[in-house]
Amino acid sequence: MNQDNSSTWQRRLQVLLEVQLARFPWIIQLRATWRLLREERRDWPWLLPLLAVIFVSTYRRERARRRLS
Repeated sequence: MNQDNSSTWQRRLQVLLEVQLARFPWIIQLRATWRLLREERRDWPWLLPLLAVIFVSTYRRERARRRLS
């Protein structure tokens, strides 16, 4: 009986997680990105500054585009 309760609880938890992931699809993307970054840990000394430069340049370009609109 305890095993049935635990499996019911696990199924409910799984359904809850699936619903939340469906509501917020960016969570899936964030999780995938985090996994990729963990796998590239040895390359972080040059990868993270590169990502920061790309982020800043994209941000500035989008802000300039917004000002023109």
